[in-house]
Amino acid sequence: MKSVLFAAGISAVLEDRTMKSVLFAAGIIGLIIGGHALPTAYADDGKQQLTIFTPRLSGDHFVCSAVNVSQRPLTIGFKLLDVDGHLLVPLAGSDANPTPNSIVQPGTEAEIDLRFNSGIPPTDGYCEVIVAGARERKDVRVDLQVYWTKPIIPGTTTPIIQLARTVQGY
Repeated sequence: MKSVLFAAGISAVLEDRTMKSVLFAAGIIGLIIGGHALPTAYADDGKQQLTIFTPRLSGDHFVCSAVNVSQRPLTIGFKLLDVDGHLLVPLAGSDANPTPNSIVQPGTEAEIDLRFNSGIPPTDGYCEVIVAGARERKDVRVDLQVYWTKPIIPGTTTPIIQLARTVQGY
């Protein structure tokens, strides 16, 4: 009699463990399927969009560029912003800020080129680059090159470039 009860107990324990294993496996499968159904950050055309910022620099001539190092065309737009996040207003003859989005083919580059009044203090700013169509940040390389032209030395007509710096955006 004891052996029959013992065998029935083992059978019940095994059935309980099997049921828990089946439920656990079903839960894992549900998470996997559900995880693929979650939306990600994609633009209207179904392509992923990302924003890359450069560090801030000071100067009177800003050139922010992005190189498409992926294998497919990317849509890229630029903004140059002041330290408070507002658009910088360049001198006449500079590019528009922000630039209209442009399609950049693989292996090519797009840029925004803005000039400001030279003098002291120089203009402070950073670049914001919006990229659509990139699958990863490594699909594009961004840098900001800034020049600061020192005012003309008395008695000459040639301005002197005091500073030229380049930083990369991530």
